[in-house]
Amino acid sequence: MAHAQSELLLHFLLELTKNQLQKHVSFHPIAASTDTSGQPTLEAVHTGNEHPKPEELMTEYSRILKEKAKQGSITAAGTTLDVKITKEDGSATDAIQIDLEHVSGESMTLFLSYIKNGSGIEYGELSRQQKDPIWFAAK
Repeated sequence: MAHAQSELLLHFLLELTKNQLQKHVSFHPIAASTDTSGQPTLEAVHTGNEHPKPEELMTEYSRILKEKAKQGSITAAGTTLDVKITKEDGSATDAIQIDLEHVSGESMTLFLSYIKNGSGIEYGELSRQQKDPIWFAAK
């Protein structure tokens, strides 16, 4: 990642997500952004549903992040989502999907596979791929 704010936000989101995984079987989507001073902040949404589906949360997070990006009040944004991915050997595994964007146009999706076992959580290698910006594209 070319920008320190994106790197900071990645570590902020991963730490929060890993903490949730330690306490629960899975985790709810998480969103965060960095303000113009570079300070990471969690985003919060209320869907009107006491137990919202991950898709509902992601839709609301996306709306809020687009709005903040358009206003110029954030310089980086990111979300995490609990997903299944296919490994190179064709088997499926759980993973943390992290979408990150920076005001400069840098935009990527990262995946961190994980396996919960009796002694804790075993994490795989972090993989990344470029993606088209969503939140900062509206700017």
